[in-house]
Amino acid sequence: MSAASPPGRRQKKTAGVLRALLKTYAMKIGCNDDRTPPVKIAARSQLVPSLASLAGALAGIVAVGFVASYFSLPLLIAPFGASVVLLFSVYDSPLAQPRNTVLGHVMSGAIGAAAALLHIAYFASGGEEKYVLIAISVAVSIFAMQILRLTHPPAGATAFLASTAVTDASSLVWFMIPVAAGALILVAVAIAFNNAIPKRRYPVYW
Repeated sequence: MSAASPPGRRQKKTAGVLRALLKTYAMKIGCNDDRTPPVKIAARSQLVPSLASLAGALAGIVAVGFVASYFSLPLLIAPFGASVVLLFSVYDSPLAQPRNTVLGHVMSGAIGAAAALLHIAYFASGGEEKYVLIAISVAVSIFAMQILRLTHPPAGATAFLASTAVTDASSLVWFMIPVAAGALILVAVAIAFNNAIPKRRYPVYW
């Protein structure tokens, strides 16, 4: 038999690489290995912690809402809805600690606002580059949080929101104040609430 032609060898090599890649993905997502499913936890044993998380989330959002109403500030932003999941459900996670929560939101908001102001300064409104800058603001905020060990997933949404909401220097101030104040209020409520419950401790570190 004649040796395979160079194009044929390249095709076989490419096919082998693709098969190996697909096999690796299949193993990583659990479709092609013998890993056992996670241990089932009785629903009853999760009832009390779940009710506590419910009450904590309610208290956190209500507290932000009351302060917002009293001072006539737009403190309630959508990313805080995701933050309370971490603060009251997985409060011992590094992602939920005070520095991650507050600095993650503030830094990501600033990055998103910078992207918005950059768009206003150099591009016509409504252009396709706006969506690129939104994506860049979210990506840069993730990079910054990760490299500074301040990762707080809801803050990615803060960067997104800032890049679409900020229109000038004045709106920048009125966006960043609610972000910082709201995050601080949520952390304060999380400290008061979680430590009032036996077996809960928050924060794990500052």
